[in-house]
Amino acid sequence: MPLPYVRYMADIDELWGAESEAHNLLARQAFPILFSRLTQIDERRAQLSVSRGSRMDGDNEATRPVALGNQVEHLLAVSSDHLGMMRTYIEELHIAPPFAMFSLVRASIEASCIGLWLLLHAKRKERIERTLQLFWFNRLDVSQLHNLRGQPDKVEIEELRIRLTEIVSRHKSLQNFEIGAKPLTTTTDMILDAQRRLKNAPPMPALDAWKACSGITHSNLSAALSLLGVRYVGNDNEWGARHEVKAPLLSLATIFDTGVFYAEALLDAHEESSRSH
Repeated sequence: MPLPYVRYMADIDELWGAESEAHNLLARQAFPILFSRLTQIDERRAQLSVSRGSRMDGDNEATRPVALGNQVEHLLAVSSDHLGMMRTYIEELHIAPPFAMFSLVRASIEASCIGLWLLLHAKRKERIERTLQLFWFNRLDVSQLHNLRGQPDKVEIEELRIRLTEIVSRHKSLQNFEIGAKPLTTTTDMILDAQRRLKNAPPMPALDAWKACSGITHSNLSAALSLLGVRYVGNDNEWGARHEVKAPLLSLATIFDTGVFYAEALLDAHEESSRSH
């Protein structure tokens, strides 16, 4: 019996003809609209500024030198950057790598929802705690990577703890808060938190889209066979079959829509909190 293999299909013209005519038409109509929305996100980001006296201005002052706004802007850049790469693949290179595309959307949804998890809480106390916790655990991961590579970390982790504790000491409302005392909220719960707090909803909920993309990203064969366009080649059965795989464009457009929706939601929240009232 021949060894199993995967035929990797990515040419967009070949993929357009792989779905039903109705799905084909919907996908062709969806992508230009989504790309236009992504362009608007980039244009709005370029104009974004924090007004003095705004909620974001107060949050930044409360969390300096690890300002909340800096973290949110970074997450927004990460989110739109991954979506922009998808647009480049489809619009300019005219290809749709089936595995890589889903990984890009996954990264975008994750970044946007973490940003919303930071921003969408009515109490400044909670926003400060989340900002400091996220910064601490992210920096702790980096420090551990330095140790694994046998390289000294330029940032002394205990010195960082002292600096963050100094921020905590400036706020009476945080007197019972301790840096790193509790584990960081899981990405799943951050996404759920963001999903619950938004009034509108995309075609596919954030968590569902993120989980679907995660299956592809983590090389889950069952997820790939279920979610991607797969045709079995030869006489092997489905458990060990040779197969060809392609990105189903309508499904990809639906998930891409979810990514754009949450990037827009994060930008909306950033703009709203950055206005003076």
